[in-house]
Amino acid sequence: NWWSDFFIWNMQIDQNGDTLSTVKIKSGDSSTYYIGRYVLKMGSNFYISGTKADDIADVRDACLMKLDAQGKLVKETIYGGDKRENIDCMAVSRDGHLVLAGASHSFGDSTWGNVYMIKTDTAGEVIWQKSIGVNNYPERCWSMDTTADGGFILAGAQGFGGSNGIDVFVMKTDSAGNLVWKKIFGSNEYNDSYFPRIRTLKNGDFLLTTGLRPAENVAWAYIARLTPSGSVVWQKNYPPPQSSFSTFGFSTELPEGSLVVSGTLSEFDSLAANWRERATLTKLNSLGQLVWQRKFHMRPDLPSYFYCMIPTSDAGFLMGGVAFREGNNRQDAWAVKVDSLGCLEPGCAGSVAAPEPGAAIGLSIRPNPVADWLTVASPEAVLLGLRLTDLSGRVLEDVQFFRQHGLQEYRLSLAALPPGLYVLSVRTEKGWVGERVVKI
Repeated sequence: NWWSDFFIWNMQIDQNGDTLSTVKIKSGDSSTYYIGRYVLKMGSNFYISGTKADDIADVRDACLMKLDAQGKLVKETIYGGDKRENIDCMAVSRDGHLVLAGASHSFGDSTWGNVYMIKTDTAGEVIWQKSIGVNNYPERCWSMDTTADGGFILAGAQGFGGSNGIDVFVMKTDSAGNLVWKKIFGSNEYNDSYFPRIRTLKNGDFLLTTGLRPAENVAWAYIARLTPSGSVVWQKNYPPPQSSFSTFGFSTELPEGSLVVSGTLSEFDSLAANWRERATLTKLNSLGQLVWQRKFHMRPDLPSYFYCMIPTSDAGFLMGGVAFREGNNRQDAWAVKVDSLGCLEPGCAGSVAAPEPGAAIGLSIRPNPVADWLTVASPEAVLLGLRLTDLSGRVLEDVQFFRQHGLQEYRLSLAALPPGLYVLSVRTEKGWVGERVVKI
């Protein structure tokens, strides 16, 4: 049966991305795992939380797995009642225990579900569990972190969808899981349900990252800094081009206070009549102002997503997600390592004030003038990246390509830009080349 095809795949990689070990964990002949996007390491053990679903019995329970240093299953613990539970995130409490969060239909609202929290010891034994929310109203937690006072900060989504909309919420609890305050973000008219993420900053503030919809067919990446009492210090929207969707996900705070956020940008390709989804990494200053944004994909015509991001010991960043590659019609696990400037290889952020003319390596940038889509073709050299700026040097587009993919043609949309003169700089394995582009 089809259940036998599903398993958890634990992989350990070295600093170069080479595989050290792999372990597969199967849930059984009639069940599957749905794992939250959080893995915790405590001592020599790893912990993974999520949901275990028996599709024959139509049962879903909260699940915690303890793994050894090689990623092999040591213990699996199931939680919940006689109805449905989901676990989507977890954190380590101040006193060294595990706290899991998601949604429950067994404790609280049996019809729509409330936010569900479980505190366990490292052996998986329950210390306490809580149901938080309003009955007859669906609520689910997607992200959590500990707070400076030993409590917890949670972010999730609530609402029925459709014409009633889905809102993002942020809630603060004390160390025992009791609700302290709750704040709502988004519009009642649209579905703002882009897996919000929350983290605690060094000074005790909170950073919310998600996507919000100001209109029916548009979603903007959204970030807000909140005080410990939930007041907004500042909030920013990052609107993409028209007919596009962008979201922010996992974030980290750098020592000097700047912020780096992973995400996704979806843009409609009118020539191919299809959506193009690209993973993004964005750096902002402490006030949320854009410093740079890099965009990544394995194949320009197929989706690529970052689902998580962590800083690395060399001041760079490691992102994980899924992507399609050449000759494979299924998505693969995808790990991307960049340096502190978000570069796949040194030099992507270098000065390109006067690139060599494209003719130097046979680069073709056409049509020029351009109304909507620009095609960049490099038959003599592999493309490593491109950057579009206005005449003042402001970066409007920054895309990086993987050397091993060997990309030699790419289409860039200028449809959302006003008419004028722009500079397109293209980085190839032979150096920077480019020319001025007229947008009509």
